Amino acid sequence: MTSAAPAQPPARTAEEAASPPAFPEAWQAAFAGFLHQLQHQRAASTHTLRAYRRELHDFIRYSTLSAGLATPSLITHAHVQDFLLVLYDRGLAKPSVARSLAALRSWCKWLAREGVLEQNPASLVGTPKLPRRLPRVPSAGELNDAMDVISAISANASASSRSRAASARSVKSQDAAPGATSGAGRAPATSTVASLANSAAQASAAEVAAWPSRDALILELLYGCGLRNAELAALDLASIDAPAALLRIRGKGRKERLVPLGSSAALALTLYLPTRAAALEKASIESAPRRATRPKSRPESRPAASTPADIPSPRQTPQQNTDAQTLPSIVQQSHGPLLLPVSVQRHARTARGIPRLTTRSIGRILKALAVAAGLPAETHPHTLRHAFGTHLLEQGADLRAIQELLGHERLATTQRYTQLTNTQVAAVYDQTHPRAR
Repeated sequence: MTSAAPAQPPARTAEEAASPPAFPEAWQAAFAGFLHQLQHQRAASTHTLRAYRRELHDFIRYSTLSAGLATPSLITHAHVQDFLLVLYDRGLAKPSVARSLAALRSWCKWLAREGVLEQNPASLVGTPKLPRRLPRVPSAGELNDAMDVISAISANASASSRSRAASARSVKSQDAAPGATSGAGRAPATSTVASLANSAAQASAAEVAAWPSRDALILELLYGCGLRNAELAALDLASIDAPAALLRIRGKGRKERLVPLGSSAALALTLYLPTRAAALEKASIESAPRRATRPKSRPESRPAASTPADIPSPRQTPQQNTDAQTLPSIVQQSHGPLLLPVSVQRHARTARGIPRLTTRSIGRILKALAVAAGLPAETHPHTLRHAFGTHLLEQGADLRAIQELLGHERLATTQRYTQLTNTQVAAVYDQTHPRAR
């Protein structure tokens, strides 16, 4: 029987959190060996490694300092239960406790396979019952209206930029002072643009809404392609197969998948790439053509359920994707990360090469754009990914195809990303139940 009030290990100091753990040799070997196989055999991401390191570090500190275990071979299910009670006493919620238990199960399973434990003691501990919370997903109409607003902002900004550039060239030819362009060469600011600028000012971040064509592309790729935030931030120009209108995405576990590039996303990409080249030129960063080695073409031997080319994107228009046909020449002339921060000039001065937009900046940009376009303030990148899967399911897409597009390893994960709305449930009832007619 477990103790009612297990002793808690002392709180970690900031120095302990920043430095590598100093465990007894047996614990250190078990700790480092598991993380090594996670990184090199299972190709776990940096975020996954960080989470496992944190959870296991807390359990080992409890086992050595409070439970007094000399080696990992002495771990029992009672110790795991007592550790979960400690987590509850710290005020952790059930999802956090379940995450810690999942990490312990994976670790103890590996220890049993290595012969350190006779069996997996963590598998004998029940998982906390988690509340089923389905996030609110904006409707397809709401998202399309918001995306059209942002696209209009991007188009207006591009036209204004071209007008200012033409005026600047005209003034320069007349030996006028730099910056003395007349008001005739500037596009009038719309109320939507002003609202977006005000939202950016309130966010107190120079990155937010500072590059309209880039920000429109962020929304198109998150919702139109269902990318994760980290996948979007890691996207390179070399990942774009412009002739085939496909994106080669490297997801969790370094697994690659192909995602169609819809016409709306292709148009946003066409508008953004010239501004990207101009920013690099202004920052004096070389954007030389890529090497002759091109990404491999899509394998013809892939099964039909794994081929996403025929699956319509929520932002795919019925007409032929002519915008993607204009991309090859632009893409072939550039290399490096797709999304750049507005601080690209500062990076150039520090000789750090072509910078990359961070996931945190993408989240801030999306929040400001969502508020300006009338979406809920709690909208974040994963909201658009969730909407991508839900709207495809609503339009009749096969769940197996949605799994391939989202890059899920298990179909059960895809089922959690999809949800039936009240309207759909009522429609199914009206169409199928004999007493509903």
